[in-house]
Amino acid sequence: MKSFQKIFLTCCVLCSLAVLSLPLLSLAAGTDEALNKLKTVGGTAYGAEEPRSLPEIVGGIIKTALTLLGVIAAILIIYSGYVWMTARGKEERVTKAKDTLEAAIIGLIIVMAAYAITYFVVNAMTSAVTSTPSGGTTPPTP
Repeated sequence: MKSFQKIFLTCCVLCSLAVLSLPLLSLAAGTDEALNKLKTVGGTAYGAEEPRSLPEIVGGIIKTALTLLGVIAAILIIYSGYVWMTARGKEERVTKAKDTLEAAIIGLIIVMAAYAITYFVVNAMTSAVTSTPSGGTTPPTP
């Protein structure tokens, strides 16, 4: 068992090092491209771009919160599957797993519906703010 743990730990460390070294390799390959990307990010952080409207900011915050809730629901689904698989025939653990799975799926459906509603409302508000007074269409040019 100890040898399996050592092999697993070694694989995890090597995979982490490989993932962490990818940005360094891309930085070494294209220094100018990396500097341009850093300037873009810095310009965005310090306000060189156009300011975002209030509906876009609120929509971004809501989308981030709903994304986190979706991740939590996915973790609960995985957890309930684990509990069910390790129940070993104990009825109370199977019932707990089923209840958790049911609640996580209902929560995920609610989060997805909230995300869809938020997406629709923010897009409608953004287009209403940026549209022309003639009903949202521009007149044809002669």
